[in-house]
Amino acid sequence: MAGEDNIKGTGVLTNKAPELPTSEPAFDDGSLACLGINTDTRRKMFTCPAKSQTELVGKTFWIVDYFANIEGKDGQEKYIFKAKWNLTDPESEAFKVWTGSRDVWFVLDKLREMDKFPRKVTLRKRSKGAMYLE
Repeated sequence: MAGEDNIKGTGVLTNKAPELPTSEPAFDDGSLACLGINTDTRRKMFTCPAKSQTELVGKTFWIVDYFANIEGKDGQEKYIFKAKWNLTDPESEAFKVWTGSRDVWFVLDKLREMDKFPRKVTLRKRSKGAMYLE
């Protein structure tokens, strides 16, 4: 019968439910660690310095990854991409760039759709200020 244990060779059965591990700590100090809640290590993030688009106009670099549809500090939707000057540069030299340019968004989305990351690009600026990649 489920939940019945034979006490070490005595032939005596007990009607005791098996002990289940509890998620409640013996003492809750108020921390997340106490509850066993850690950062989602499967979630990727760009932990590198940020550069502005204006710093990159006319420069060529490699885009290695991006996130779409991120709400910026101003409440506006933006994309953020991770880049390196040279593809062989170490991760410590990578940088991230926030962009609200729909022309840049289009290219990033196409690269993802085509599975063509990383990609060497040059950031350009139109006469009216819009940024685009070529």
